[in-house]
Amino acid sequence: MPKENKYIRRPLPCHPYDVEGIESWLTTMAQNGYQLAKVPVRFGFLTFRKDEPKDISYRLEASPQGEGTWGDGGTPEEQALELSEKYGWEFVIKCGAFYIYRSPKPHTRELNTDPEVQALSLKILIKNKIKCLIPVIIWLIFIAASFSQKRILSLIESPSLSWIISVILIILILISTVTEIIRIKKLQNTLHQNGTLNHSKKVKNHGLINVINKCMPIFLIVLIVIMVLYMFFPMKNTTENDGNDLPFATLEDLFAAENSEHDYKITDAVYTDQGRWRSMFSPTNIYWHEQAEATDTDENKLSGTLTVNYHETINEALARKTAEDYCRYNKRKDDIQEIELSDINADYVKAYKRASGYITVIIQKGNKAAEISFFLSAKGNENYANKIVQIFAESLEV
Repeated sequence: MPKENKYIRRPLPCHPYDVEGIESWLTTMAQNGYQLAKVPVRFGFLTFRKDEPKDISYRLEASPQGEGTWGDGGTPEEQALELSEKYGWEFVIKCGAFYIYRSPKPHTRELNTDPEVQALSLKILIKNKIKCLIPVIIWLIFIAASFSQKRILSLIESPSLSWIISVILIILILISTVTEIIRIKKLQNTLHQNGTLNHSKKVKNHGLINVINKCMPIFLIVLIVIMVLYMFFPMKNTTENDGNDLPFATLEDLFAAENSEHDYKITDAVYTDQGRWRSMFSPTNIYWHEQAEATDTDENKLSGTLTVNYHETINEALARKTAEDYCRYNKRKDDIQEIELSDINADYVKAYKRASGYITVIIQKGNKAAEISFFLSAKGNENYANKIVQIFAESLEV
């Protein structure tokens, strides 16, 4: 015969701060033959031991320690334990922000008969909850600041789905915390008005919702870790000389167009770096950086540097917004000077020159957007910029 399991685990059927509901539910469980076991609560699950049906009264007392994310271990102070035992109450476990006591004797003197004292302990809970709101609000400010700085770029250049889920979780945690504070305030008002609580409340089972609510901070921590790792260790595959399948022009194309009579050939690829990644709003993203030297048939040498941030977004409107955000971001630089362009085959194009000689071009063509920065040696004027921008615009096929 299979061994009978003497223990069962059940999630709280009501809100963790519904003191009347939890007390009534625990009493009903005891009447059905399940006594609360002295096993620490994990992720909102309580452990019950199978026993004979009994009439057992349960009471919850607010804990000055507040509640924990990973578990609900902890015991009251020694003086509080002695006083509760004196009145016939046995401490069982800590559940969330409350200590749970029980008494098998009918008409046992209440643990705390002074509603003012009970309301004071609840006031401590409210202060703890307000402290919990501080890191949540700080994280919301951080996300808002990051989004306001780059806007759409902050979603395209990062694992945007993780950011969105994080924002949703943070807002849910914020709502949950505010809801808990409101419930505590209502509990205080009930104590002030009635002097006691309802210990026979009918409870609707919402156990799954409470388990999800309990695990939300953990989900948030995991997402934050993933996002931080992505920020410091971006998932970009670094390769060398892998420009054959790029959907835009490279230095090789610029060198080839420089002199139609004497072809330039790359003689020294100093540095090449490539990265590819996906995001929810931009399925194809490429980072490309290269430095190279070339020599034509007359031994004329030319060197150049090229950096490209390329995005293929889910629609044309998002590509335009991406290009505009790149422009807005570049205009913040002090040494920037706009360059006039003409006859460029693109939906949107802007070019800027910096004091160092680098030229930055932002192009949007259909659902494609790119920020391109380049520098070619032996080019002391900006007349060549228009020709190079034309090359890049033509390479962005729609």
